[in-house]
Amino acid sequence: MMHFSNAALAADVVDCKCEVLECGACESELDIKFYSEKCGENLTRMKSCKKSVCEPVANQDKCLADLGLPSKNTKHAEKLKTRERKPANESEAIGTIETVLGKAELQRLNQKSQLCFKGQQVNEDDRIITDSESRVKVVFTKTKDELHVNPDSNVNIQKFLHPNDQAEGAEKKKTIIKLDLGKIRVRISKATQKYDNEKNTFEVKTKTAVAGVRGTDFVMSYDEVSKTSDLQTLAGAVEMNAQNAGEATGHAILVSAGEACTTNVQADFSEISKVRKIDTKSLKLLDQSTEVKEVDLSSIKENMKSHNVEAENSICRFPAAEFKECAWFCEGNPKKEKDCRTDLKDVSCVRKMCGANGQWISPTRMPSSQSKQCNGRAPIKAPCGSHW
Repeated sequence: MMHFSNAALAADVVDCKCEVLECGACESELDIKFYSEKCGENLTRMKSCKKSVCEPVANQDKCLADLGLPSKNTKHAEKLKTRERKPANESEAIGTIETVLGKAELQRLNQKSQLCFKGQQVNEDDRIITDSESRVKVVFTKTKDELHVNPDSNVNIQKFLHPNDQAEGAEKKKTIIKLDLGKIRVRISKATQKYDNEKNTFEVKTKTAVAGVRGTDFVMSYDEVSKTSDLQTLAGAVEMNAQNAGEATGHAILVSAGEACTTNVQADFSEISKVRKIDTKSLKLLDQSTEVKEVDLSSIKENMKSHNVEAENSICRFPAAEFKECAWFCEGNPKKEKDCRTDLKDVSCVRKMCGANGQWISPTRMPSSQSKQCNGRAPIKAPCGSHW
């Protein structure tokens, strides 16, 4: 039986206490609405609170002056006519979490961290943190652009400014993603007006690089230990520049599809490293390993059935495995080949680990000396071995 101290119980009660959301001076209450949200230690409780729906009284400026309070300007008064008083977590959402694999965390300013869940709204300046077994996919509401947060990552959606007005002279469109740690994938929607890095911008920033996005699909990673930023482009093109102390420096380099570029704090920042080519196998593996998507359970069951796999109690499927066990996959192998033909251009022997979320994670392409571990027809479970 668990016991809690009086201090812990008191903190829990305070945390689950409803915020007072009443109408302000010279405002009248039109209605009362209720909202619910998680609270308490580890967000294990639920509280139901009320909030007032308010509107300014007639002659509000005079009313405020009589009370010795500063008057509202006309623009602000108009906003009050249609505005409800909302707690901070009900501010306008900019996107939605479409997929969550494992246990990831969402941090919001002045609020307790909470676990990510499918359908959860995402606001500007929210932060998403994943561990080694979790992944999150965010879809931005207005643009349909996608943000895939990979394992062991810490990412802040720092700015999302996309006004609806498309007329000439409209406010600039801007998205800024700050990658403090780990790896993300950005996939720009084909329906979105392409970014031009001038009026319409989409930037991914780390401590040592800034990537200016156009219509594209790319992966950006940042290693806090080595202070290294690495950009790999799957489609389209990305303009990359070195960054130091928050400022872009040197000459921007265009990184096109099938290319990569790296920079770190050891560089002189006058010019980042030259673009390098990504081979076909690595590009394919990058595409497969960085996309966050739901598991097709029906496909897995069919594969299990066809291979006579009975593993109802296992965490991972096809092949059946427990947490942190490994399996070897022959990818791109021609049909009817018994052996894994890594001598062919598009064939790879890849080792993966069974994650706590039931997904095969941490894909590692094995050297030729280890390729015999792979079966050409079906993945097999085997010791993880070295070369991790």
